Amino acid sequence: MVIYDVGMHSGNDTEYYLRKGYKVVAIEANPELCAMTRRRFADRLGVDLEILNVGVAMAPGEQEFFVHKKKPGLSTFVPPHDAADGEVWRRLTVPTARLSDIIRAHGEPHFVKIDIERSDVHALDDLRNAAITPPQIAVEAHVFDVLVVLLRMGYARFKFVNGAQVPRHFRNHKIRLRDGTLAEHNFPRSSSGPFGDDLPGEWLTASKAVYLYHGRHIMFGDGWFDIHAAM
Repeated sequence: MVIYDVGMHSGNDTEYYLRKGYKVVAIEANPELCAMTRRRFADRLGVDLEILNVGVAMAPGEQEFFVHKKKPGLSTFVPPHDAADGEVWRRLTVPTARLSDIIRAHGEPHFVKIDIERSDVHALDDLRNAAITPPQIAVEAHVFDVLVVLLRMGYARFKFVNGAQVPRHFRNHKIRLRDGTLAEHNFPRSSSGPFGDDLPGEWLTASKAVYLYHGRHIMFGDGWFDIHAAM
């Protein structure tokens, strides 16, 4: 089974998925980050890791991509308000593909992480239209529509993770490897954190998740949020 790391960034999530024992397809629009992670995981490429230098979009082709020069994790297809500021942003034209097409080409997903800076809901819509429903999924939720699409896809259990607090909450965190053994894993900054059975806490019902979404900053603190969903 395959884990899809959509928005690979520096590869910290990919490292965790590989350590658990899964095959990983990592997807990243930024060519510089792809070059860096190919060096980082040189011994895994072609074995249990494939890195795709492509942007996830609603249609295959090419699209303008805005690379943040100081914080590459903020790079986006959505034109930022200060897009004309050459001190902050660099524009690239990158190839694009549908997430559904990538999954059809690379195998059934066990888990999908989506963190693509305000294009997340479009990737979800694509999966929904293609009737692809991974058993577990985690999506960065800048907008309420992310939760709405997850509900429409049939997900019934939810957890919220504050991305800013991941390094503090999941230091020396116990994870379960595919062979059933336990190991400790540090989730550094820019990690999305654990998923599935590695993620502590009770699952929320759909109604509870909708209620808490609107009060998430009060309940879970300031920061960016991922919604984990399971059937």
